[in-house]
Amino acid sequence: LMIGGFLVINQQINIGQFIAAEIIILLVINSIEKIILNLENLYDVLTAIDKIGFVTDLPIEGEGGKLVSHASEKPMEVCIQKMSFRYSDINNYIFKGFDLTIKSAQHTAIVGDTGEGKTTLLNLIGNLYPLESGSISFNNIPAYDLNLQYLRSMIGGFTSEQKLFMGTIEENITMKREDITLEELISVCQQVGLMEYIQTLKNGFSTYIDPNGKGFLASISLKIILARCIISKPKLLLMDDHQEFTYKSFKNLDLMTNQLFSPDAPWTIIASIKNENLLHHFKQVVCIENGEIIFQGTPEAYNEYKKGN
Repeated sequence: LMIGGFLVINQQINIGQFIAAEIIILLVINSIEKIILNLENLYDVLTAIDKIGFVTDLPIEGEGGKLVSHASEKPMEVCIQKMSFRYSDINNYIFKGFDLTIKSAQHTAIVGDTGEGKTTLLNLIGNLYPLESGSISFNNIPAYDLNLQYLRSMIGGFTSEQKLFMGTIEENITMKREDITLEELISVCQQVGLMEYIQTLKNGFSTYIDPNGKGFLASISLKIILARCIISKPKLLLMDDHQEFTYKSFKNLDLMTNQLFSPDAPWTIIASIKNENLLHHFKQVVCIENGEIIFQGTPEAYNEYKKGN
């Protein structure tokens, strides 16, 4: 303004030019001010693009292998041979040269102290991580030769990582799969002792639940997740020992365990167990320490082993 006033006084510009120049300058200043005020939003956009880049840069998991129909005709036999694995950010091996065979329809409990790799073992059997060396076979077919999506469809996971999502009870159990009938839905809810509770709900299977399971007892949430796990009739069932999975918190637990561990059940069970009150349901106990098997036998033999150690 001072410069403009000086130029007008010296008659180097007229009043009209001075006013026009002032308007232009104010528009430029306002535009710069808007840019400064929106820098935070611009930073958020750039940060979001950078985070998306981390996801898009990840290697795509290959399907590989072939569909092998006879692999799903019976409960899976799992054979682990010379397996070695470590996480990419850890130098020490979780497992090195690890061997384990679990027979078809056998119910096996994996026990050991916290941090010994029980959950990691379940994740490796579920083909969630690539092995560094060795192999895992299902019904005598190496996992490498099986289509990954097909293999995972034959494996049910009842782990602490499974969560409810926003939707109805039916959607949380069926995962919106259209090939699951109402009769199958009712049957699986009866197996896990959930049907009695659903019958008390005004909207039945159409009752909405929130991702955190608010409004539901922990045991009800776990039964919904378990129903989701077994409704597809998996040939291998991988289970974590939830803290809530106790006789005190589960109504109809005997009904549920009898169904899960029935000799006629179509699956092999491998479970990471902390609650040793559940060991009597299993035919085999495998104790892991420092990535090695230090005991393998019946629950009765394991109890004797513990007394001697």
